[in-house]
Amino acid sequence: MYMRTDEKIIYCYNCKSNTLYHHKDTHGNSYVESHCAECGWMEWQNRAVEREKQKWIEFNNKNGLNVKIPIFKTDVQFKDDPKANSLEM
Repeated sequence: MYMRTDEKIIYCYNCKSNTLYHHKDTHGNSYVESHCAECGWMEWQNRAVEREKQKWIEFNNKNGLNVKIPIFKTDVQFKDDPKANSLEM
């Protein structure tokens, strides 16, 4: 039987790299909030950064500022995915 993992690779805005996000705490207990394995940055914090970034892009476009804001690839990839080993952007 194949079981899907809760681990995924996401771009972490705190580490500024693609890192593993999982649901385990320091004692190995699972089902805590998804967080970065490197720094502990929570997945909801990442989503908040993405929402704020999108608001600034819309504001700049609306006001004709044409400021270029880098777009990071933030696709969620599961650890089981063969593409997960390649961190292409």
